[in-house]
Amino acid sequence: LVADLGTAEYGTHIIAMNIITVSFACGDGLSVATSALIGQNLGKKRPDLASLYAKVGQRIGVLISVLLMVFLFFAGGWMVKLFADPDDEHYQYVIENGKILIYYIIICAPGQISQVIYNGALRGAGDTRYVALTSAISIGLFRPLTAYIFCYPLGFGLFGAWISLLIDQYMRLGFSMYRFISAKWQKIVV
Repeated sequence: LVADLGTAEYGTHIIAMNIITVSFACGDGLSVATSALIGQNLGKKRPDLASLYAKVGQRIGVLISVLLMVFLFFAGGWMVKLFADPDDEHYQYVIENGKILIYYIIICAPGQISQVIYNGALRGAGDTRYVALTSAISIGLFRPLTAYIFCYPLGFGLFGAWISLLIDQYMRLGFSMYRFISAKWQKIVV
């Protein structure tokens, strides 16, 4: 969808996606750790410790997201410039719009990191079907549909795709947080 917007838009999108990968990598690392700790403690019949490890993982994730948000607020424009070629005819467009997308990443980081950690906790408990189903609905259906609507009929272009990404991240956070709080994951037999 973004590639059809044009070369400058697509290049700016790719740069921002490379930068948001830092957020995802932080969440993914904590997700793997949380998943392993939850699986081990549920195996030991200690759902109390499993829940505690998930909460600790979330707190670490919040701390990392705050640090990342502050870093991107002050150094995001510099990061965009690292990826952009000053000799490119679209350089000014990429820099200006890339800096705007940094704000989208700043808003997205806490939701992205938290939902990835919650989903890791659910996977560690064996609740893989729920994670797969909510991810398929959000990533496979909802996000492409809303991206199309925001990009084209509503005319937001590149920013429409990022609005869709923001909604997707927080929607998945809502799904995974709801499931985690319900504690159904503690009763799954693996």
